[in-house]
Amino acid sequence: MRAQSFWKTVTMDDSDLLHDLISLLDENQAHYCVIGGQAVNAYAEPLVSLDLDIVIAAEDLARVEALCREVFTVERFPHSINLSKSESGLASSDSN
Repeated sequence: MRAQSFWKTVTMDDSDLLHDLISLLDENQAHYCVIGGQAVNAYAEPLVSLDLDIVIAAEDLARVEALCREVFTVERFPHSINLSKSESGLASSDSN
């Protein structure tokens, strides 16, 4: 089973939060890296993880945050930005 299929099966993410966020970052040429459990799932047997951790390059952070505010609900913390989408019970954290 591919990582994205596993994600959708386990999280029941009907909103496509993972696809929407990665597409937004790619389309806008943001420098990022998926880390944590979802990154492991891309290379090993999938493990259950209900969060998505992405590191955004410091020089892209303000631009990515503004782009994300157009699509997601964004909550800023001192060292992270939490994203959510109304159709999803999931959240992601972007750290600089």
